[in-house]
This record gives sequence, C-alpha cells and structure tokens, in this order.
Amino acid sequence: MSQNFDKKKITKNNLKTPKEIIWENEEKNISNVYFIKKFLFIFTFLILNILRFILYPICDFKIGILYSNKIGRLLANTEYYLRKKSLTEKKKISVSFTNFRKTS
Repeated sequence: MSQNFDKKKITKNNLKTPKEIIWENEEKNISNVYFIKKFLFIFTFLILNILRFILYPICDFKIGILYSNKIGRLLANTEYYLRKKSLTEKKKISVSFTNFRKTS
C-alpha cells in the first residue's frame, strides 16, 4: 500500500506538461552543442595564438573591425587605417584581418 502511495506522490517532476518536458530535453541538447562549439572555439584560439607567437619575429598580425552601416563611416575608417599603415616604417611583414560589421 505504501509503495502505491509513493508512486502517486505529487512532485515537481509529475507536474510538468509535455511541452515543458520537451523544452527541458531541447535545453540539454543545446547545452551539449554549445559546449562543443565553445571547446572548438577555445582550441582554435589557442592554436592561432601559439602560431602568432611563433611567427611574431617575422610577421605582424592585426585583427580589426571596420563598421560599415554608413558609407561615410566606412570610407573614413578605411582611409584612416590605410594612411596610418602607409606612414609607418615596415620592419616586418604585415598581415591584417578585417571584419565588416554593422553597428548596433
């Protein structure tokens, strides 16, 4: 008798709707995917940093963002960067990675 009573005992898990159960399962799956993405991001970041420090005496790596939501801002930022680059003395090979992004 007591075993049947324990099975019918109202708990937090028994009060969940089917949608809530589906949402919890999706959250668990998504968290696994985010963990894998985060791991891959950290791994590639470490590899690129090690490569950067090995090649530092030879090359100069720069990563930048050029904001491109307005044409004037894009032209001004690009012109400023290129003029500054042309005025500096070149001691090393310069490698620049730029990303065009809209301002929020």
